[in-house]
Amino acid sequence: MLQDAAWLWKKGGGPCGAGAQRGQQRQPQRAKALRRCEGMKGVRLKALGLALMGALAVFLASCGQQPPTPQTGNLEVTVQRADNGQPIQGAVVSVSGPQSASGVTNASGKHTFNNLPAGNYTVSAVASGFQPNSGSATVQAGQTAQVILQLQPAGGNGGGGNNTGRVARVEIVKVEDASGPLPAQDEENPNKAVKLYAAQTEEAVRVTVRALDAQGNPVSGASIEAGLDLGGLNGVNLFTGCGVTTQAGPVATTGSNGEACFTVYATSVFAGLFDDDVLYNYNNPVKLTVSSNGQLAEAKFFFYNISHLYYISGSTSRATSARAGSDLGTIANSYSFDNPAQNDHTFQSVIYRKQPTSAALSPSLVGYMVYTLNDTSKVSWQGCDAVSADGKTCTDSDGQVTLHPKTPNEGIAPQDLPFQVKVTATLVVEAQYGGQAYEFPLKSYSFTKRWGGTGVRITKSGPRVIGWAGSNLGPNDVTLPKQGNNDALYTYTITVENIGNDVAKNVVVTDVLPAELGFNAAGQNGTYDPILHQVTWSWTTTPQLTQIPVGGQVQLTVTLYARHKPGYAWLDNGSTQTGEGDEGPVLGGRPDGFSDDPNLYNNYDLQYRPGIRPPIYPADTPYPDPYRVVNVVKVKSEAPGEPGNFPAAEADLDIWVVRPFLTLTKTPLSDVVRIGDTARFTLRVTNVDRASGDSAYAQLKALYPTDYANALKVYKAKVRDLFGRYLDFVNSSSDTGAGTLDGDKGARTLTFEIGTLNLGQVWNGLVDLRVSGSLINQFEDELALTNCARLYAQNLNQYAYQWGPAKVGPQVEPETGTDPRPNPPYTPETGNPDTVGNYLESCASVQDAELTITNLGEFSLDGPLPTSVSVYGDGGVSPFTQVDTVGSPVRVGDTFYYIYTLTNQGTVELDDIDFRINRVSGTSVELFDPAAPTASFAVYRGSGAGTYNQDNAFTAVSFTTTSARIQSTSTFVPLQPGETLVVVVRARAIVDGQSTFQAWAQTTSPIGIQTRIVVDNTTVQPQ
Repeated sequence: MLQDAAWLWKKGGGPCGAGAQRGQQRQPQRAKALRRCEGMKGVRLKALGLALMGALAVFLASCGQQPPTPQTGNLEVTVQRADNGQPIQGAVVSVSGPQSASGVTNASGKHTFNNLPAGNYTVSAVASGFQPNSGSATVQAGQTAQVILQLQPAGGNGGGGNNTGRVARVEIVKVEDASGPLPAQDEENPNKAVKLYAAQTEEAVRVTVRALDAQGNPVSGASIEAGLDLGGLNGVNLFTGCGVTTQAGPVATTGSNGEACFTVYATSVFAGLFDDDVLYNYNNPVKLTVSSNGQLAEAKFFFYNISHLYYISGSTSRATSARAGSDLGTIANSYSFDNPAQNDHTFQSVIYRKQPTSAALSPSLVGYMVYTLNDTSKVSWQGCDAVSADGKTCTDSDGQVTLHPKTPNEGIAPQDLPFQVKVTATLVVEAQYGGQAYEFPLKSYSFTKRWGGTGVRITKSGPRVIGWAGSNLGPNDVTLPKQGNNDALYTYTITVENIGNDVAKNVVVTDVLPAELGFNAAGQNGTYDPILHQVTWSWTTTPQLTQIPVGGQVQLTVTLYARHKPGYAWLDNGSTQTGEGDEGPVLGGRPDGFSDDPNLYNNYDLQYRPGIRPPIYPADTPYPDPYRVVNVVKVKSEAPGEPGNFPAAEADLDIWVVRPFLTLTKTPLSDVVRIGDTARFTLRVTNVDRASGDSAYAQLKALYPTDYANALKVYKAKVRDLFGRYLDFVNSSSDTGAGTLDGDKGARTLTFEIGTLNLGQVWNGLVDLRVSGSLINQFEDELALTNCARLYAQNLNQYAYQWGPAKVGPQVEPETGTDPRPNPPYTPETGNPDTVGNYLESCASVQDAELTITNLGEFSLDGPLPTSVSVYGDGGVSPFTQVDTVGSPVRVGDTFYYIYTLTNQGTVELDDIDFRINRVSGTSVELFDPAAPTASFAVYRGSGAGTYNQDNAFTAVSFTTTSARIQSTSTFVPLQPGETLVVVVRARAIVDGQSTFQAWAQTTSPIGIQTRIVVDNTTVQPQ
C-alpha cells in the first residue's frame, strides 16, 4: 500500500507534479498553489513522505488503530399527520445537539439516527404540504430514544397556501452543513449581490430561505421553489420533504417565521468530465436559484470532492469527525532531555478523495493549511512556508510542519514540565471564478500538544570486549542459539535514574538485543522474549520499577554471550548444501567464510535465525575480526489510559567480539631413539596475546585492559596425543595432571584436560613412549614413529580465512590433519574438522637407530679375497663355499673365513662402524696370518640379495691370533637404512679341537648402538 501511494504521488498526484501542471491549464485557481510550490523551501512537496504517511494511515486504520469511539445511542423519529395520525413518507427530519444530522422518513414515517453521542437534541421535521414542527429528545448511551412529530396540513396546493401572493422578496438566510455555516465569499460582481460557498460532496447542505412581504414581514405558508444550474455537470440534487426533486420546483413551505429549508446534496459533480486529479468544480460553480411569487435569490457553490481532514504524525493517523471544529484531544509525548531532537513534533494534514477513494493527497491540490498556536513562550513553528510576525500563525502548502519546543540549551529544565499548546488547523480551499480568486476556510480541527513528565536517565555498563565460545568443541558452532548456556558469559548492569522533580511511574525497561548477542539470564524478574529477542523488566513484575523517587535509581542485570564467531558469515556451517534433513539443510564442507545460502535464513532451525533484527552483516559477508555490535536499551513510562509521565529514553553500548589465538608445540627430547628405548616428547600450549601483532587488538587492550584479558580466555581446552605404530605408552604428566589413556582402543590416544587457559598462560605436558619396533621393513607406514598432538578448545577459531586483511595467528588449523595411529582399530582422523572439533596440530617424529649382526658361518675360498661378492637369500656368499659341515669339514692346516653381516635396520644413517671379534675358548683356530697381513679381512657393501662391492673405508686397528678390531675410516660413507656390510675375517686351523669366537659391532653416531653378540663354534679335524 505504501508503495502504491508513493507511485501515485510520483506520477503527478502532488501539487507541484506533472498532474498539477497539466491541471493549471484548466484550473486557473490552482496556478496560485503551483506558484507557491515553486517558491517553497526546496522540500515543500515532501511528496514521498506524504504518500507513505497517508498510506500508512490507511493501513493503521485497517488494523483498528483509530481514536476511541465515544459512548453513543440511537434516536428514532416518527413523523405523522396531525389530523389523522397517518405516517408521512419523505419528510425531512434533522437533529441538532452534540451532533447534527438529517435524513428522510420511510413508508412508515420513521427515520433512525444511529450512533449519536449521548446528550440532548432538538428534532425538527418538514414535509411538502405540511407545517414544520419540532421537539426535543434525550439520547442515552446504549439505548434508543423515540420521538413523534405531528405536522399540520398547510392550506393550498403543494404547501404554498394562499400566502404565496404576498411574497415581495425572497432571501437566503443560512447555508450550513452538519458542522455549521459554510464558508462564504461575496462574488466580486458590481451587477449583483451573490455569495459563493465552498462545500463538500456527499455532505448535506441545508439552505434556509426566508419569504418577506412588501413591508419586510415574514410570510408563512409561502411555497418555495428552487432550481439548480449545473452548467453541464451532474450529481447535485435537491431534497424536499418528499425526496429528490426535479431541477426546478417546489421544495418547501415557509413556516410561521417565514422561513423554510431544503437540502442540496452533491454526489459526483465531476463524473466523466475531469481528470482523476481534479477535486472540485473549478471555473464552473453550481448555481442555486430560489423563488416564491416570482421573487428570486441566488447562491453559487464550489463542491470539493475531499474527505474531512486527517492528522498524521509518524505511524499515528487520526481522522476528524466533522468538516470543521473537530477536537482530536491531547497528543502527549514525554520530553526528552537526552535527545532533544525527539521532542520535535512533526505532523501533517492530508485529505482523501471521497468518490472514488484514493491514497492520501496533499492539501496543496485544493489550497493550503493555516495553523495557529495559542502560546509561543516555549514552542515555535518550523517547516512553514510563512510564519506571522507574532510567531503564532503558520501557513504551509502541503501541510507538513513541525512544532519545535525549546531545547535544554534554550532553557527548558525538568521543573518546566509539563507544558502544552493548543493547535488549530484550518484548510483554506481556493477557487477561481470570473477571473477572480476566492479562498474559503472550509475545514478545520484542533488538538492539544503536551510535553510532560519527569526525566530519567538510562545507562548500560559492563564488559566492552567479549569472547566467542561455542556450546561444545563442535566445529559447526558458528552461530549459536539465541538463548542458552555458555562458558563465555558476561553480565551487564542497566541503571535507571530519576533526574527530574517528580516520581517516575510505571517504568518499563527493554534491552533490545542485536542478533549477535545471546541471552542467558536476567535478574530482578526480567523476562526474555525469544521471538522479539529482547529482555524486558516491567513495573508489573519488578516492584522497584513501580515508582522511582526523585534522585533514585534502579539497577537491573542481564547475562549475555556472543552468538557469532569473528571471521565467519552468519550461518557459515559448510561450503556446500548436500541434502535436506528433517529440520533443514544438511551441510557439507568446512567453514570458509563464503558458504552462506540466503535460503538458510528461512530454512535453518529457528533458534539460529537472526529474528526481527537481522545480523549486522548480510549473508556471504564474513564478520571482521574483531567486530563491533551495538546493544540498545530503552526505558519508558507505561501508564494505561493516559500518557506516561516521563520521556522515553535509550542508551547504547558498543561491544567488541574477539577470538583468542593459541599455539601448540610438540618436541622430542631426542630425534633418534634406539629400538626398545623410551622416546620423551614435550608439549606446550600458549594463549598468545594478539595485541603484539594486531593494531585492532592493541587498541582494545589499551582502552579496556581488564575486559580484553577476560574476553580472550580459552575455555575447555584439551590436548589429545595420538601415537603412531611402534610407539607404546610408558608415562605422562602435565601442569594439570597425568593424561588419560584410552584403554579400549589399543592404548594409542592420551588426553589431557587443560580447562580454562588465561591470556598469556602457558601449559606444559610430557609424554614418554617406548620405541617397540623397527621401520626398516615398514617403509609404507610413514607415520609409524610419529606422535601427533591436537589442541581443542571451545572457542578455538584459527582458520586462515581467504577474505580481507590477514588475521591469522602464529599457527592455523590444518585443512588436512594427520592421524598416525594404526588402522584398525581407529578410523583415521584426517579432515578438518575431525570427529572431535576444531583443532591445532603439532606432530613430531623420532627415528629408530638399529644395527644388527648375523654370523653366516665358516667359508673356504680359492685364491685371494675378491673385490666383490654375491649374497644370496639363503645365506650363501659367492665365490665362498660353506665349510665346517659334514661334507666339508675344517681340517688342520686349512685357511678359511668367518663371514658376518651388519645391517642398518633403523631409519637413520649410521656414520661409523666398529666391528670386533674375540676367541673366547679353544686353541684350534687362529685369526692372524703374519705371512699375509693385508689379506686378513675384507668388507663389502650392498643391500638385500645381490652384488656387494668391497668398501675400502675400513682399517684393522688391531689384528692378533685371538682378536681383531676393524673400524671405518674418515672416508666412510654413512650406512644407509636397509644397507648391509658383509665382513669377512680370515682364520687358520692349527690343531684339531674346537674353538669359540664371539663377534659384535657398534656405532656412536648418531647414537651409541651395540649389536647383540653372535657366537661361532668351529671344530677342527685332523688331516
